[in-house]
Amino acid sequence: MIYPTVTGLDIGHHSIKAVSVRLKKGQLELVDCIEILLSDAVFLDANTLHLEKIKPYLSRLKKKLKFSQKRVAFSIPDSSIISKVIQVDSGLDAKETEFSISHTFEQQSSFLVDELNIDFVAVQQRGVSSLKTTTYQVFAARKELVQSRQECFKSAGLSPVLADVHSHALSILWQRSTTTFPDKKNWMLIDIGHQQTIFCVTSPNQNSYTKHIVFGALQQNQERKNEPSLVIDFGSDSQFIAQLSDHIRRQVTLYSSIHNHKIEGIWITGGGSLLPGLSDSLSYELSLPVLDLNLASLFKTSNQAVMPVSAQANQYASALGLALRGVEWLTK
Repeated sequence: MIYPTVTGLDIGHHSIKAVSVRLKKGQLELVDCIEILLSDAVFLDANTLHLEKIKPYLSRLKKKLKFSQKRVAFSIPDSSIISKVIQVDSGLDAKETEFSISHTFEQQSSFLVDELNIDFVAVQQRGVSSLKTTTYQVFAARKELVQSRQECFKSAGLSPVLADVHSHALSILWQRSTTTFPDKKNWMLIDIGHQQTIFCVTSPNQNSYTKHIVFGALQQNQERKNEPSLVIDFGSDSQFIAQLSDHIRRQVTLYSSIHNHKIEGIWITGGGSLLPGLSDSLSYELSLPVLDLNLASLFKTSNQAVMPVSAQANQYASALGLALRGVEWLTK
């Protein structure tokens, strides 16, 4: 039997992280974990890839992947996503609902529907209940953005199966974590990246919640901005921890007040979480348990040796989430 295997690709500012996941006999397995270092030239700005310059790195990655691992799931930056909440008549069938959502979205947007890839999901809004209408969270990205990345991956010999919002990958990772550790269902996942930090949790009414702030590991190294090729160091760790703690405290308080949901602990992931002792320092500052999320522990039957030991695995969180989303998409 051929089991679906998907490789999640997280293209960061220092490297491409690739994680392959397979669904076998109802169990998810880790298959492979690869990192390809990048030069600064592959990014035109914070979120824009130079597609021609990244192709050689993708080709290098392809050579490290087995044939079954070449189906890939990739992300679109959240900053490139248009998100709206739209209500439509509950009595419509599937095609009518899709048309109504697209028509309403176009009226509220500066883009034509033909220029966009649109996806949507039904949500429950707190305090809003109606049998006549259904509320949808709608996401849209410009087709040009999605298709250009898709063609870039194809030209490198990879087979794209899913393009998703970057934060959605982290949301499904949170879901996987709370399924594995049900006693931590009230924990929040915080991914500390190069330039941004993403907060993920699901509220008691099962609505996924994500929040971005423009703060990341880059803030630790601003004094060395004239040497962009250097790997980020943690020389100014005390100031970084203090600022990060303030951001986390503010976001946890804001989320809890809006959703009436108490956060009981925090998982940290991402390249910015690699500072030794960061989880202990944050736990002290926040008076909450803080743990590095052990990604390999989320797979009971996995070959855990494919994941780097210690907290170094944390930087693969987004790639792993994308792989999980890809497998979910192929098997739903």
